[in-house]
Amino acid sequence: MPTRSAEVILMRKQIRITGFGGQGIITAGIILAKSAVTDGFFATQTQAYGSQSRGGASKADVIISESEIYDFVIETPDVLVALSQVGFEKYLKTTGKHTLLILDSRISPTDLPPHVNSHVYPFVDLAEMKLGHGIYAGPIMLGVLSSILGFPSLKTLKEEYRNRFPKNPDKNLKALEMGFDLPVS
Repeated sequence: MPTRSAEVILMRKQIRITGFGGQGIITAGIILAKSAVTDGFFATQTQAYGSQSRGGASKADVIISESEIYDFVIETPDVLVALSQVGFEKYLKTTGKHTLLILDSRISPTDLPPHVNSHVYPFVDLAEMKLGHGIYAGPIMLGVLSSILGFPSLKTLKEEYRNRFPKNPDKNLKALEMGFDLPVS
């Protein structure tokens, strides 16, 4: 249990990760929240997905804070990560003036407001070309997110992937490192 004071919110990030079923969006959200707690933060994680488990729209909302969290609804995310066009289009309208966008390079951002700060990475392409399957886009994305935000630590993310996939964590760990080492675009 974190020991930080609940009196003052020094840091609070609301992160929305979206994509489609089968990309590991929900798993990424769970691992992000667990890693934040392991690193001494408070965290909540909620999820939503379409009626189709594979291919339907999905999202994971994660709130990470240095103080206790009393709500779990994200209306305007601080960070929106989109791994699919449909997720991007659905949740772009929830962004605000200061929302950071982290997008997969396959997304065509046609209606970005001019003030938006965005980073584009080839998450899915790297996962398919270097690791043999698009499912590894999730850990690549978490590596990038950790690098940009400065938390949770890469070490903790690796521990969570080892715990979640104890029989064969190797490609997930390689994906995390690949993402963490990508230059900020």
